[in-house]
Amino acid sequence: MSTAPEVWAAGDCGAAVDLIALVVNRAAAVGAHGDVLAAAAAFEAALRAVLGPLLDDVPAGPAATAPPPSHP
Repeated sequence: MSTAPEVWAAGDCGAAVDLIALVVNRAAAVGAHGDVLAAAAAFEAALRAVLGPLLDDVPAGPAATAPPPSHP
């Protein structure tokens, strides 16, 4: 799945964008949704440790002086 349209739209609205993509398929060989959730939960602490500082000081939206989007 491409995130390009979302990044373009955010930029058009004047928002700063940091994109982090993560693909983890460690639960692919398991048979139940609960197993997938357990595999994801196993990564939670590591992801919070790495991503937390990056996300703590993120502004809550586009700048007040942002021009309107250039496309509908």
